[in-house]
Amino acid sequence: MDAAGALVRIRAALPELAERRVRRLGEGWAHVCWLGGSGLVYRFPKTEAGRRALPKEVALLAGLAPALPLAAPAFRHVAPDGSVAAYPLVPGQPLTALAAAHTQPLAALLTALHGYPPAASGLPVVGPAGWRADLESEWAAALVDLARCWSPADAASAAAHIADFLGDDGNFAFPAVVMHADLVPEHLLADPGTGRLVGVIDFEDARIGDPALDFAGLGALAAPVLDAYGGPADGGLLRRAAFYRSLAPLHEMRYGVRTGQPARVRAGLAAWRRRVRERPRGA
Repeated sequence: MDAAGALVRIRAALPELAERRVRRLGEGWAHVCWLGGSGLVYRFPKTEAGRRALPKEVALLAGLAPALPLAAPAFRHVAPDGSVAAYPLVPGQPLTALAAAHTQPLAALLTALHGYPPAASGLPVVGPAGWRADLESEWAAALVDLARCWSPADAASAAAHIADFLGDDGNFAFPAVVMHADLVPEHLLADPGTGRLVGVIDFEDARIGDPALDFAGLGALAAPVLDAYGGPADGGLLRRAAFYRSLAPLHEMRYGVRTGQPARVRAGLAAWRRRVRERPRGA
């Protein structure tokens, strides 16, 4: 879809906005975003599943966004058929890396997010048992997607790594919370002049589950953020975060498969093989 195509779709779905120009902002697994001259961000689901999921995100953020210490998307316009939704641009620039100065703002963000009442979120309320079942199903599907991308030895190492985690009851004794579920630097926005965190975007994967997943993308900041965190925590949180982080190469491979980007598949596979070589025995 080019700019002209985006405008055609906006005018057909949201004619009251009379948008005259757009420029492409970016693209993820499930959606592509364009910025209008009006200052509205237009999110287009790329799949039927994305279209069905959009109302969930819109409803969640209606209540959640005002409760967060950082700015978040506040949808103002949603096409009746779910083909596009629009919200005012959240100010700031996506981060390329986290810094120590982000520790306290991240802790405040996660404290507020994980303290949001699951019953108010509109998301399916899933406890640890449901989370375990969801992970098992999700990663079984991922391994099928990746079957043609790697050797039997690679597949076996990934399957064993995931099975070890799923088989440990201690990994499923956490308090289930509302999560962002994809909290990585590019989904955090900073003031370009000061570097101060000002926004958080892309709640399309938001769900109820293990709070450790939201620490997985924080890298070396995970422990300092946890020290300043006021949400529900347990002794295994950082260990589980490390496990979720260890699967990042598989996510990269799967994204490459789904989007037809062989270079991303190769990069993910190389990173996975490095992890296997460097992982301590039994880890």
